[in-house]
Amino acid sequence: MSDITDARIVPQPKKSRAAKRRKKKKRRGTPRPNLAAINARRREEAAARRGALTANSDPESPARPTIEEFVTGRPYLKLRPTPYQLTLQKAMYGLALTDQELGIWRECTGGREYSGEPFSELTCIAGARSGKNSYIETPILLYEALYGGFAPNPGEICAVVLVAQDARAATISLELAREYLKQSPLLSKFLVKATKDTLFLSNGIRFMVFPCTSRSIYGFSIVGAAMDEVGRFRFEGAADTDVDVQHAIWRGMAKLYNKPAKLIKISSPSSRAGLLYTDFQRSFGKPDPHRLVWQST
Repeated sequence: MSDITDARIVPQPKKSRAAKRRKKKKRRGTPRPNLAAINARRREEAAARRGALTANSDPESPARPTIEEFVTGRPYLKLRPTPYQLTLQKAMYGLALTDQELGIWRECTGGREYSGEPFSELTCIAGARSGKNSYIETPILLYEALYGGFAPNPGEICAVVLVAQDARAATISLELAREYLKQSPLLSKFLVKATKDTLFLSNGIRFMVFPCTSRSIYGFSIVGAAMDEVGRFRFEGAADTDVDVQHAIWRGMAKLYNKPAKLIKISSPSSRAGLLYTDFQRSFGKPDPHRLVWQST
């Protein structure tokens, strides 16, 4: 006789796909790090990069030069600025001034007291052929790009930007910056690649130029900016006015250890309208701790 009984066989319920996935997850030995831990690690890595760049921007450059050393030093730009140009550069960064330079300071700032503190904005009004581009804004932008201490995070585009009155002026400014880098054996090592509107630098910063438009500036982390011949930009009532361009720059400006990026507005004298005249009215001869308005021949 057979030992098989008539007991009913109850089918076991099938496990759902979600249960199988949960079971597979339990078998994994190492748990995945959470989002907070990943972000914390990225912040630490970015801080380490910024610290290294601030302490030593180039392996062959043991110390960060001052703006005066960068502009006049033999390893760097090797320029010969006039006393007025050099005084402006030193004052922008709060360096000590000589008695002669203090006299120039009072003459060009409307008698302001010199505080010895750096400025985040410069509005420079000077005549034609006064070296505004070649001795003021381009050297300062290069200095900020190479020795400003800013470093891009992964996937971030950091740039110094120069907005000119038109595409031709923007091209001239880019060529000037490229020649400054190429003529120095030390600085030429920073230049990785050059295109028609961008210089790619080895520290991850880009030197970029734009015609007078605000839309093309969005999307970048700006570590330094200049508005070249801002007195020739469009005024209120037109598309992409000088104020629109300034707001686009402000929107993208980065900070490092609470140090703001620098903005330079430079132009030959223009009409009593627009951003140039507004800055002059607000800050020339007045104790503004953030904006320096400089007027010279």
